[in-house]
Amino acid sequence: RMIKTEFGNALPNSYGHYIISDGKYRGQRLHRLRYEACHNIKIPDDCDIHHIDEDKSNNDINNLVMMTHIHFHIILILVS
Repeated sequence: RMIKTEFGNALPNSYGHYIISDGKYRGQRLHRLRYEACHNIKIPDDCDIHHIDEDKSNNDINNLVMMTHIHFHIILILVS
């Protein structure tokens, strides 16, 4: 379902991430935009933004954490 955001309308992709569907931010992932705007940073190339509760539709800033690719994969191995 489409949602209205501060960056424009957004629709979920096949992985569940909301993608901005119009305007200046078209094609960008909502969780990354929110993280960058809140923390006033550009996400480094070796990092991703992850949803703490694993619900990709929950883009509340308190549910988003930046992690390096390596740290994320280590956590996946440890909890498996």
